[in-house]
Amino acid sequence: MTSDDAEPMTVLYDGHCSLCVRSAEALRRLDRGRGRVRPVDFRSDKGPARDAGIGDEALEGAMHAVHPDGRVTRGPDAVRDALRAVGWKPVSWLLGLPLIGPVFGHFYDFIARNRLRWFARQSDAPSECEHGVCGIDDSK
Repeated sequence: MTSDDAEPMTVLYDGHCSLCVRSAEALRRLDRGRGRVRPVDFRSDKGPARDAGIGDEALEGAMHAVHPDGRVTRGPDAVRDALRAVGWKPVSWLLGLPLIGPVFGHFYDFIARNRLRWFARQSDAPSECEHGVCGIDDSK
């Protein structure tokens, strides 16, 4: 697949989180200009999230991947899909194995819940959580 063959997967990340920004930059590097992924900071460009029907609260809780066919994945599934898209299929496969997948999912959720506390970019971080949401709802 080349950028001429299909639309890229849009990966929505939090531009207020330095870890998220570095992860988006890593995806760009891993893509090596092939146009398979298009990282978008959901805080500066609401268009792709709105077009995919992803609300603000969901964006605050996890990374999202919007596939060219319109399908949306979130959190650990979005990470695996993005890795697969940039050619890291073995790593994506490993992160989905029955024993590793649930551990990865819990690790992802823990980091996502605390990302603004630990990785907020000081120049961008709001003084309070936007939309009244600071992370993932643990009440489930």
